[in-house]
Amino acid sequence: MTIKKGAYLGGIRDLEDLRQRCRIDAETGCWVWGLSASHGSPSVVLLMPNGKHVAHRGRRASALLANQFNLPSGAWVSAAKGCAHKDCVNPAHLKVAQPSAFLAERGKANAADPVIRAKMVANGRTQAARNFAKINREIADEIRRNPAPATEMAKLYGLNVSNIFAIRAGKSWADEAPNASVFTWRPAA
Repeated sequence: MTIKKGAYLGGIRDLEDLRQRCRIDAETGCWVWGLSASHGSPSVVLLMPNGKHVAHRGRRASALLANQFNLPSGAWVSAAKGCAHKDCVNPAHLKVAQPSAFLAERGKANAADPVIRAKMVANGRTQAARNFAKINREIADEIRRNPAPATEMAKLYGLNVSNIFAIRAGKSWADEAPNASVFTWRPAA
């Protein structure tokens, strides 16, 4: 379908309107949206049942049309595994779920990917690293005494580099002066 540049198309009412405005990839079956984009993803203007024109992200618009505008409240829409194009709006290539399900799946996928897992471990962003990161006064004193670079100390103790700097500056795990409270202060005799 050839569309004159700048022509107003009147809003998309159903899946067939959406499909006609897409380039169909014969190999993958993707409906590649090429008209308008917002922040790098397809932007589709739908004609809602109440007669208003509303802009949606491409995948969400496709899911709304496929489910006759009945999406679960707060549902996220993403591409299903194996979809070849980032601009695909084919409803058969979409997955609709609650955010918690998406985040759980992403966490499992990241833990299974050896490259991502190695980066997480190197940055100390695993649960094991967080549990190990609980330090005590002796470790804080050792961090202050050791002249090693902060990055080495952070990896050694499973901390963030900013934690090492805070400990060394006395902002965290500072030695408290005796009678430092206003409630324990007494004038000199």
